[in-house]
Amino acid sequence: MSPLNFKVLVYKQVKNHLLEKVELLLDQQAQIRFSLSSETKSTAGDKHHTARAQMQAENDKIEKQIALTKQMLQHLHDLPKEEKNTVSSGALVYTNKGIFYFSVPLGKINVQEKEIFALSLAAPISKAFLGKSSGETITFNNQIYSLENIE
Repeated sequence: MSPLNFKVLVYKQVKNHLLEKVELLLDQQAQIRFSLSSETKSTAGDKHHTARAQMQAENDKIEKQIALTKQMLQHLHDLPKEEKNTVSSGALVYTNKGIFYFSVPLGKINVQEKEIFALSLAAPISKAFLGKSSGETITFNNQIYSLENIE
């Protein structure tokens, strides 16, 4: 498989993970909204209002997570797709310590039995990598990373 094809697979895996997260959050939101709408007026007074307020707060939290995940999807969509010579947004970087995809803050994912670390450019380690080229090394948290290849 050519390197660019592997980068496309990594991109698709990140995208699918984010889409699944949105779907899960939408399901949770629907359950909360159903509970809110089906709850009848109770004579319990304060307990009833407290339960409704907690469900509404949970719904608000989920709405924020949905919005953030959709922003991440948009950012992922907007990433440059071409091959890279230096570490920048959209780069897939092979090092002696692992493979890094500078895209969105997703953490560790697996693609074809390889661990990939999907990171945003705001992450401290990403800042250390920015602008570096193949053959260079960086030191981060007393670890030396040798950049072997950049796509």
